[in-house]
Amino acid sequence: MELFKSHVIGHHGHWYREFDFEPDPEGRHENILIRLKGTTWAVILFSPVAVLFFVISPVLAVTFIATIFVHSKLWNLLHTQMHIPKRLFFAKWGVFRWDVGTIICTIS
Repeated sequence: MELFKSHVIGHHGHWYREFDFEPDPEGRHENILIRLKGTTWAVILFSPVAVLFFVISPVLAVTFIATIFVHSKLWNLLHTQMHIPKRLFFAKWGVFRWDVGTIICTIS
């Protein structure tokens, strides 16, 4: 719950009133990344599910845990690009852009 409050209230409520621009250097990097501590907690919280998956298939259990780590890395990449844009290969893809008009125009 603390992580949720920190992200919603701190990151989206106090900082980043403009979606991809935060002028205050203190708030620019506030709660952008999922840290290793958060990923570790996710693994711990979802370990009962991994145990159930292990009963079905050890490969499924390992894949499930690996997906948690991959999710964290992808979140960090995409969330950073979303708020602190850089010239990355996917930055102009319509699916990545955050306004619906661009997505619709790209798909059409």
